[in-house]
Parts: sequence; C-alpha cells; structure tokens
Amino acid sequence: MENSGHQVSPKQAITLALITSITSIVITLIGVETASLNKKTKPNPAIVNCCDELDERLSCYEFSLMDSTLFPINCTKKEVVRTIKWLIEQQELMDEYQSHYLFDVYLIQRLMLERPKRCINTRLQNQDEAYFIMQRLLKSVDMYVGPIDGNRATTNKALTDFQIYLNEISPNYINPSNYGIFGNSTLQAIINQNRQQKPNKS
Repeated sequence: MENSGHQVSPKQAITLALITSITSIVITLIGVETASLNKKTKPNPAIVNCCDELDERLSCYEFSLMDSTLFPINCTKKEVVRTIKWLIEQQELMDEYQSHYLFDVYLIQRLMLERPKRCINTRLQNQDEAYFIMQRLLKSVDMYVGPIDGNRATTNKALTDFQIYLNEISPNYINPSNYGIFGNSTLQAIINQNRQQKPNKS
C-alpha cells in the first residue's frame, strides 16, 4: 500500500485503523452532546477545543505510524502485539465508559449547567435529549421500565414517582412543588442509589 510515496506495512495499516476507530468513538460522543444543544445556542467552546485537540492527536498518531515512531524499524513481534493490545484495551475502556451510568450523570450535568436555574423541568416539552438521559438514569435505579424513547410524559411520571419514593424514605428531601423537576438533589439520589446497588462497580 502506498501513501504519498511512503511504504506502509500491514501492521501499521492495522494499527492506524484501530487508532482511527478509538478516536472516532470519542469524537462521536462529543458530536452527540453538541447536537443535543439548542440550535440557537452557540457551541460550547470546551467541546470545540476538545474536538480540535482530538484531531491534533489523531494526526500525531498518523505521523507516528508513517515515520515509524510508534513501531520502530527494529521492533519485535512482541512489542507490536503489546501495542496493538493496548490500543484494543483503550477502545474497550471507552465502550465501558459510554455504557456506565456515570457517563449519563456527566451528560445530564452538562445540560443542567446550560439552564439558568440549573435544573430540567419535565413538565415542559422542549428538553427531548435530556429525557433520553433521564430515562437511562432512572432505569439504572429501577424506577423506569419503559423504552428509552425520550417521551416527556413517561419520563415525567417516572421522575415524579422516584421523587415521591425519596420523600417516603427521607421526609422533605424533595419539595412536592418541585416534583417533575430534575435538579441536583434528584441527581445525587440517583448516584447514591447506584452506589448502594452496585458497590463493586467503579
């Protein structure tokens, strides 16, 4: 295989594909989060900077492959295998991170910070992306059993039921007038419930 006149070995091509895959996962996650913002809202500078940094890192990896920095000319088969295993482990870690409830905690916190009152009101109908995340979070504590479809009504009911339950085990934990509003107290309760249910999960 030729690339700008420079010979690329099969092992370099395979590793480049793995690196591209790993980086694309991170970029996709950021892209999903960016897409969740209201179209009238300016892109978050932190997200833009992160995308730029990832593009930069990917370019560095590509150059490393082309000039044999990642795989020196005299590297052994054992070293090649070890490097490829490391790349695969990174992808598996990213997959695990994406599926972990704490990833949704991170996403909902970002959305909450964008709201003036730092909370999300499920009595309204304009928080579609947030509803998907809240459904997954409520499901993690067995308070939502329906499909993850972003439906406002079912999300509101599950959230309200959870908040009523919280007040039953800890009176006045949530002000009844705030039922249906997802704020820091509700989020912290979800985190605490997950810790109690899954003590061995990091």
